[in-house]
Amino acid sequence: MIRLNRNGDYWQARWNDPITGRVMRRGIGCRSKVSRVQALAVCKLIANEVAATTVAALDKADDTTLEQYRNSWFAQRTDLMRSSVITHERYWRMLTDHIGAATAMRAVTKDVAASLRRSLEESANIRCGAGTIARARAEHTIARCIRNARLYWRDAMQAQIVTENPWMSLRSTAPEVQIPRRLMTAQQADALIRASKTEQFGALIALCFYAGLRRHEALSLEWASIDWAKRRLTVWPPNGRVTTKHRHREVRMEAELQDRLAAVKRVGNRVCAGVTEGRAWQDLQRAAQVAGLDFVATFQQMRQSRENIWMGDGFPPNVVTAWLGHSATVAAKHYRGVPERYYDSYSKDQEIARLKLELQMLRQSALAKESKKTSA
Repeated sequence: MIRLNRNGDYWQARWNDPITGRVMRRGIGCRSKVSRVQALAVCKLIANEVAATTVAALDKADDTTLEQYRNSWFAQRTDLMRSSVITHERYWRMLTDHIGAATAMRAVTKDVAASLRRSLEESANIRCGAGTIARARAEHTIARCIRNARLYWRDAMQAQIVTENPWMSLRSTAPEVQIPRRLMTAQQADALIRASKTEQFGALIALCFYAGLRRHEALSLEWASIDWAKRRLTVWPPNGRVTTKHRHREVRMEAELQDRLAAVKRVGNRVCAGVTEGRAWQDLQRAAQVAGLDFVATFQQMRQSRENIWMGDGFPPNVVTAWLGHSATVAAKHYRGVPERYYDSYSKDQEIARLKLELQMLRQSALAKESKKTSA
């Protein structure tokens, strides 16, 4: 459909390109020289031109299957990080399992796309139960699947493999789920470290809890990135690719973390040498079981707890977010929680007394270290 619009003193034709989906515009002429009837006649000519182009594109479009296009899509997206590749492989698998890997891309219609969403919703209702928090969280996975499918078909339209995007009309957002966040205390983190099967895995837990590193950041951290004199950890983006989540930053190294890392035996260049990302989750649950924790421990929970600890210690929000490597908006939405001690008989005097005791212990520790250096 070609629409005739007024663009100031000029006539303008506007339409959505059926090949790319982009909004197209074309000037027709000055309104003082071209009448509305003449402008509409030009719009009809443009419509015939667009229709001819669409027919040519249909003739050019081949019967590329989902599996063939999936392979070519990954071959072209060499900019993706390993974690992103794993995520996209998951959503491509959801599409091919329901639609069929041998199905032609242009055979996927709006009805097929809607059928996939209904199938995912029914599966989530059976697995999680309708109206539960788990079901609400599953809705986020379904919405991400639709958004990714929309991306794949958009790229296919630009490559002229398909002429329409059947996923555009489907709902691709999910309601925000408010889930109480269980924060981890230093005592619980220390119990997990003691229950770790190796020193290197204990170092992984210490880096995630005391420095707030992401799991893959802690696994990639090298000994050369630790500045013992300045008590800082330098975090580099993986493979040198700077993204919204991965940037170069320097993180404060707590005294507890410094002591634990100093006691770790160096095996190779990496601090957590020998710890694999695939086994990290299982090893963490094993350590949680040995430590006797009554909740499911996660590496993200350690990162969330560190932000709340630093904020509670009085560090400015911009400093905390710089150390953790995310924005203040993300911190407010995903990381803020309430420590358990605030639900107890909490008072300002008790908190001041606790902070004074911790300060006294830190001073005693610093004096003890200084005396050892002097005697040596």
